[in-house]
Amino acid sequence: MFGAKPRLVLFMPAVLTAAVAACSHATERAAIDFPMAGSIRGSQSLFAGQRAVVLVGEIHGTVEIPLLTAVLLRTASAERAAVLCVEAPTDEQVRLDEFLASDGGESSVRALLAGRHWTSQDGRAGRGHFGLLELSRRLIADGREITVAAIDIPANRIEQLLAEQPTPPRVLEFARQRDRVMAQNVAAAAERNPHANILVLAGSVHTNLQKGVPWDEEYEPMGSLLHHNKPGLVSLAAETSGGAAWVSTEQGTGPTAISGGDRGEEPFVELSPGAQPDRSGLLYTGPVTAASPMRGNANAAEPGKR
Repeated sequence: MFGAKPRLVLFMPAVLTAAVAACSHATERAAIDFPMAGSIRGSQSLFAGQRAVVLVGEIHGTVEIPLLTAVLLRTASAERAAVLCVEAPTDEQVRLDEFLASDGGESSVRALLAGRHWTSQDGRAGRGHFGLLELSRRLIADGREITVAAIDIPANRIEQLLAEQPTPPRVLEFARQRDRVMAQNVAAAAERNPHANILVLAGSVHTNLQKGVPWDEEYEPMGSLLHHNKPGLVSLAAETSGGAAWVSTEQGTGPTAISGGDRGEEPFVELSPGAQPDRSGLLYTGPVTAASPMRGNANAAEPGKR
């Protein structure tokens, strides 16, 4: 993503670290809020008329992209039911459901974070993503008809691959299979909720509408697979004005500077159908900050308001 080859990240033991156990989740939740009032400029047309399927391709490890996805979810659920699909293993679904149905208190947060997913250091389980779930929970508590679906391959499949000393061809096939599973899970969620808007947040490679990537021409992303059966699907690539993201590569793990094109500080959606074969448009975020992991980092910063 940032000039470094992706690598598989080992899961840590499924126990809360002392640092996280000592923190006040009540204080942390109080710092979480929607980064803006109203809708993101240009986003209302996404959910006007018939049910929509919208993919947001993120740079993993930022605070802002997941929180802006929460703003999109608020818009998507204003007039009809909505399903939010997140890049978390399907074996986290019970924890997600229990948290979303809870009062969001400290015990509920601890139960959610006890899942192995939250030990991930690759930017998919940081404070921005927790903020997205917390804001989803609040929307549900306010009466919105929202379902959150975990769509990623079960965690034990990754552990099994690592235990078998994967060869490069097997890693490539695993990546292909992972996108097939995610596409199937999104399609199943849409089938279970035939009248709901579908909003998917996943890494930008997965939301690509075109087959093939530089390291594997046979790789077909989730977005491409879904597009075959849902031609009206919209895939937005998140673009920033620069800042930092929490990144894990062979060079190390932590906050990493990222570049971008400055188009102001106000977020917006811009559709450009046909301009680029791999996407339908963009979600511009403005500046972004690194979202440290919810578990395994004692100095993790709280999500802030824009």
